[in-house]
Formats: sequence, structure tokens, C-alpha cells
Amino acid sequence: MKKYYSASDVEKYAYCPLSWWLRKNKKEVKNKEEKAGIVKHEKFNKAINEVIVDEEKSIFLEQLVVIYSLGGTLVALIGVILYSLSRTIDVVYYMLATISLLWFFADSYLWYISLKNKNTKKDENYILLFGYIGSIFGLASLLLFLQLKKVFGEILSVIAVLWIVAAIFAFYYSLHLKIEAIRLRKEYTIQEGKIVYNDNMKHSYLFLSEQYKLSGRPDYILYHDGKYIPVEVKTGKTPPYPLYSHIAQLMAYNILVEEHFKVRPDYGILEYNGKSFPVMYTEHWKHRILNYIKKMEIIEQTGIAHRNHNKVSKCLHCSQYSICPERLGDKHEDLHRDNRI
Repeated sequence: MKKYYSASDVEKYAYCPLSWWLRKNKKEVKNKEEKAGIVKHEKFNKAINEVIVDEEKSIFLEQLVVIYSLGGTLVALIGVILYSLSRTIDVVYYMLATISLLWFFADSYLWYISLKNKNTKKDENYILLFGYIGSIFGLASLLLFLQLKKVFGEILSVIAVLWIVAAIFAFYYSLHLKIEAIRLRKEYTIQEGKIVYNDNMKHSYLFLSEQYKLSGRPDYILYHDGKYIPVEVKTGKTPPYPLYSHIAQLMAYNILVEEHFKVRPDYGILEYNGKSFPVMYTEHWKHRILNYIKKMEIIEQTGIAHRNHNKVSKCLHCSQYSICPERLGDKHEDLHRDNRI
């Protein structure tokens, strides 16, 4: 079975190879900060999912508004014509019946496609069904109007008004969803752009690279100007600059995104509680991450790993401090240094 190293492995190795190795071979015990981070991540993922659903529904409803508006206008126009004309040649009747019939077939096709598409939501199917039934009544009305002129023209006018009212309600609901999506983006500092992937989506998948023996799930991926941009969200304290180990994890996601979508990202984004840092994706970083993977393979083969820094603060903030044979400093010391390598 092929061995893969996760982007999370890369992040932990970049922090300290020995810490990564100890964590990998011991039962991991999460501290209070890590547990709190998991809860925050769950809330964030929930917000991401709501944004995706709200924006998808909003787009669908906007399209529906156009359909309802055009349909209502068409029916109203037909109703007015039929109401006002006392004498009309049969050709006009057949022309209107043909338009209605074409509308009926178009609705039938849309409803068929929506039922066939597994990603279509139930409420969207209901809305399409409503339009489908409306087109049936429209067709029936034109056929019946061959016998009923003035009265049926009035009926069509009423139907047209109701159809326009439905369009107004669809527009209002679409606007409500869009405002809610904007609010969530602002509250959780979700980047602008179309969200094409979220690691907590129902159908989210694990990115795998056989070539680089790398795997991972970015928090979310944006699609902007033809490029896919991975975004990694960190829920701990906000640093004045992106931490080295976090950049390494983000670069691992860039490698996976590049291979999966066959489009090279220009950069990735690190999010720290409302503060974002775009980080350029370069060949230098790519080679560095691939070199880390080779070194992790060697450690697993030999069972030998060592601390790669001389920073007391890194040891003091490490989750493996209590069992580390190469730890520095004393837990009682009050040191506040950054954890960059």
C-alpha cells in the first residue's frame, strides 16, 4: 500500500521534525487550545457550508425570477391581445398555441434535467414543478380559448399577475440569501470569490498525489480569474506575520491543487481570526516541501529524528514538550518569542 504524507504532517515536520515524530508514534493528547481550535473550525466549516448553499440558491432564484418575469409578461401579453380582439384570424390562435406548446416542452425538459441531476435540491425541483404546471395551464388556456375569447383573456391576465407576484417573492428570497451569505463572509472573514471546495462539504474529497506521496484537505478553495486558490484557516492567536510551519502546510496544499486542477496557483491564503496573509507559491517552496517529504521517509525508515532549532519558545509551546528528550527551557519560564525557523 502506497504511503502518503498529509499536509498536516508537513506542517508539524516544518515546526520540528522531532515533535512530528514523537506525535506520530504516541497517542496524541489534545490540549485546551487545540480542543478550542477544533470547535472554532467546526463553526467555521458550518458557516462555509451555509455560504455555499445560500449563494447557489440565490443564483438559481435569480434565474427563476427571469423565467417567471418573462413567462408572466408573455401570458399577460397574450391575455391582453385575446381580451381586446373581438375578431382574430385562426392563424393567430395557432401561433399562440405553438408558442405555449414550445414553452411547455421547455419546462418539461428543465424539470427532467433537474430530476436527473443528483445535486439539484428538493426545493428547486418543487419550484420547477410549479413552473411546469403553470405552463400546462397556459397551454390548456390557449387551446380552450379557441372557444372562449373575452373571459379567458381575463383569466390569463389574472394568472399573469400571480406569476409576476411569484417572481417578486423569488427575487425577495434570493436577495435575503445573498445578504445572509455576505454577512457570513464578513463575520468569518471568508475570502471573496466562488467557493468550489470545502473540507466539510458533503461530497468533499481527499486530494492525493501519487507522484509526490502527498495528501490533504484545504479548509476551502476559491476560484478566481481562472485560478484555484487554497485557503488555510488557523484559529489560534493572530501573529504579526504568517508562521513558517503554517506556510509550509499551505504550500503543500498548493502542490495538491496544482496537480488536481492542472492549473498552477499564484498564491495561497492563510487566515488568522480575521487577518489574512496571501503567500506566493514558488518553485523554491515546492522543492522545499518535496524535500521535507523525502526526509520524513528517511526518519520513518531509521526511526531517528532530532530537533531542528534552538528556540526555547518553540519547545515551551510544543504539545510534545513533556516527552521530548531534546527539549529546551523550563515550563515555568515566561518567554514569548515567535516560532519561526
